[in-house]
Order: sequence, then C-alpha cells, then structure tokens
Amino acid sequence: MIYITGFVVNIFALFLLLMAFLCFLRPALVRNFFDLFAATKQAHFIEQMIRLVVGLSLIRFAEMMKYSGLFYAFGWLIVVTSLLLIVLPWRWHQKFAQRVIPVVKKHLKVYGMLSLFLAVMLLYGVWAPDNLLN
Repeated sequence: MIYITGFVVNIFALFLLLMAFLCFLRPALVRNFFDLFAATKQAHFIEQMIRLVVGLSLIRFAEMMKYSGLFYAFGWLIVVTSLLLIVLPWRWHQKFAQRVIPVVKKHLKVYGMLSLFLAVMLLYGVWAPDNLLN
C-alpha cells in the first residue's frame, strides 16, 4: 500500500509541475481546464474523489517523507475540505468557483509559481537524499 500512496503523491507532484509549466507555455489550455471546475455535478464529484485519493495518499505516505508533519497536515487539509465539498450542495461549490476562477485565471503566473513551489516541495519531500526511501 505504501508504494501505491507514494506513486499517487509523485503523480500529484508531476501534475502540479505540468500545470506550472503550462501556465507559462500554454496559458489558454490552463484557462480552459479551470473552466471545468465544478461545471457539472459529475465534474464536482470526480474532482472531490481525486482530491480524496491525493489527500489520503499524502496522509499515509507522509511518514516516509521529509517534513512528514507538514505533508501529513496538508493531506488532512485536502481530505477535510473535500469531505466538506461532498456534503455541501455542489451548486455552492459551483458558485464559489465562478467567483474564484476568474481571479486565478487573471493571475495565472502567480498560480504557476505556486504550483511549481508545491511540486518541488513534494518531490523534495519524497526524494530528498536523507529520505527513508533512498
């Protein structure tokens, strides 16, 4: 199980890295992707299930990572917010996304830098030279 959760954490970091580069290289593609957030009830639940898998993987795999407490807490943050979004009406999430996504799209370079930072931190947490995996 630990290898599966480690795989998920690495895939999540690589996704963030890809998003960071696309923010600078193909911003229109990222803007179109953001338009899908909470666009439908199905998209909302798919997003939450992905977030739950990532959050639970971070919680489980954090013990193997450098800065384990930080990543453990981050995993719980993802899980708790995902569960809240699951139990609240999805239209609330849609209305929230309709307010927030235009701001994110306006500041895409900032989002790209933050994605890059988080991706690097996750990859460092997994692959640091003194990490338990190495």
